[in-house]
Amino acid sequence: AAALSEYGKYFVGFRAADYNGTPAYWALDFIDWPTLKKLKAQSGIFAPGDVAKVGVAILRGIRWMERKNIVHRDLKPENIFVRRSQDGSFEAKIADLGIWVDAGATDDSLWRATDAAPIVGSPSYMSPEQIRGEALTTASDVHAIGSILWELAAGALPYPLNRLLSLPDAIQERHDRMRWLPPRPLNMPEDLY
Repeated sequence: AAALSEYGKYFVGFRAADYNGTPAYWALDFIDWPTLKKLKAQSGIFAPGDVAKVGVAILRGIRWMERKNIVHRDLKPENIFVRRSQDGSFEAKIADLGIWVDAGATDDSLWRATDAAPIVGSPSYMSPEQIRGEALTTASDVHAIGSILWELAAGALPYPLNRLLSLPDAIQERHDRMRWLPPRPLNMPEDLY
């Protein structure tokens, strides 16, 4: 967060930290914008043009992360604050950088997860390489953004977790389904699909 705070247009700003005192703290900017999760709950399915505008706003922030060699690892609607600008475009601020890694780092946390050390990230938005524990790049975050935008356009994730399975089995089943493009939802215009 501190490394990206100079790009406050795209990220929740980092104000201060104290790791020596008790209790330790981080001070972050207060953002009086709704999260994408809240906006979707209020608005329902987004119009195709708005999906594209939100995508552009998020990808601008991801571009800065890529320049700093950072992979977020946990992009999801509740970690992205948005507001509509006067010109009709959207502004986005990315939050919750608590589990970022350097690009190229491997991430096998999913397979080392225990009750004491839970899963790192949100399996519903994870890229195939993150699920497999392979090296992560900006492409992993782009996969999550694709899932977020699909959810805004269609009202549901393209590859939701099967809640009838145990979590490890549901993650593996989701990974296997990601080999194929999901069918176009009836409410999604062909051009957007």
